[in-house]
Amino acid sequence: MRRVPPRAVREFRHGAMALLALLAVLPFGSLPAAAQQGSQRIVAVVNDESITAFDVEQRVRLTIGPSPQMPNPEQLRRLSTQVLRSMIDERLQMQEAKRLGITVQPEELEDAITRVERQNNLPPGQLAEAFKASGLSLSSFEDQAKAAIIWPKVVRRRAARLVTVAEDEIDDALAQIKENADKPSHLVSQIFLAVDSPQDETEIRGNIDRLYEQLEAGTPFNVLAQQYSQDATASSGGDVGWVQVGQMPPEIDEILTKMPVGAISRPIRSAEGYYIVALRERREPRVTSAQDIKVSLNQIFLPIGAGARPDEIASQRELALTVSETVTGCADMDAVAKEMAAPDSGSMGTFRVGELAGDLRKVVSNLEVGKPSQPFPVDGGLRVVMVCEREEPIANLPSRQEIQRMLGEQKMELQSRRFLRDLRQSAFVDIRA
Repeated sequence: MRRVPPRAVREFRHGAMALLALLAVLPFGSLPAAAQQGSQRIVAVVNDESITAFDVEQRVRLTIGPSPQMPNPEQLRRLSTQVLRSMIDERLQMQEAKRLGITVQPEELEDAITRVERQNNLPPGQLAEAFKASGLSLSSFEDQAKAAIIWPKVVRRRAARLVTVAEDEIDDALAQIKENADKPSHLVSQIFLAVDSPQDETEIRGNIDRLYEQLEAGTPFNVLAQQYSQDATASSGGDVGWVQVGQMPPEIDEILTKMPVGAISRPIRSAEGYYIVALRERREPRVTSAQDIKVSLNQIFLPIGAGARPDEIASQRELALTVSETVTGCADMDAVAKEMAAPDSGSMGTFRVGELAGDLRKVVSNLEVGKPSQPFPVDGGLRVVMVCEREEPIANLPSRQEIQRMLGEQKMELQSRRFLRDLRQSAFVDIRA
């Protein structure tokens, strides 16, 4: 596994941000100008639209721009095949957008161009000149940027009624996060290629292997993720963000726990397809103190007066023992307290364990939820306590709104892959290359 420098966390970006990092690392002027404008030979027809050899050549050169070494002829042939497949998908996406009446606004494309110019320290309006100096056509970037801008709109339009997140799904996700809170979390980037049918297995395996070879040759991870990854993280260079054990497929979790920081995995087969993951950082779980645990307490207090006779004291102790041995659950404890008309009994409130007095802290620290304690003496009588709820402190626990958004994005990503698969299956695609 090859080591890569860790990068800071980047927020998830949509639309025009899909290709900005690609051109931010493109060494303008480092590629020789093309001796000719390329062949206009048609290499593929997608429904009623054609893709030429020149189109593919331009996209290939855009892809290999940041690489420290040029690919050999065999690598170039494989890369061209990958690029052609991506361009076919883009044409299908744009055609579906046109059918639905969804467009890219001029200001959206202008914003994408402006951001690239700023990231490359180019004066406003100079991106086209920079492309020309590198022997590249600006339209190649614009086509890819338009598809990246418009496809999320298409998916949202088609999936709006299909993607819902139920409260019990949020509960399950939150419970899983809590369960794995004592395990390290990982800052991950990924490249994902879906296997939609068994017939695609050989082809997709070959594609993911070739992407790994390009990573080994030095092509930046974010560049290949933006170009080829088939999930929502492609628009941010494959940036998944911080994940805990249980949030990724189990095959990925197993690899991440063993990888050194800065490593890139070999291709990993999951139930949905193939992954390549990069581990950018690892964060150990925050060690929490037992003093930070929050407990909700209930009690039954049996008074013993200062002048109580020995038989009265013995009677209260026996009653307290009976309560301790028979009561189950806080509701039962409330009912017993009401029946006994015991003063100062009932809910005590919620406290951090560290806030409790010494004797009470010792009693509740290891007391199971819903189980009464043994009677213990306090000023003026005997006390039996019960922990009704116990809340372990968890660092960086996401809110329900954040979990809902995460689950919604996952479902939207799944719909995106399904929509694109359906478009491929129903389209007329004639590959002539």
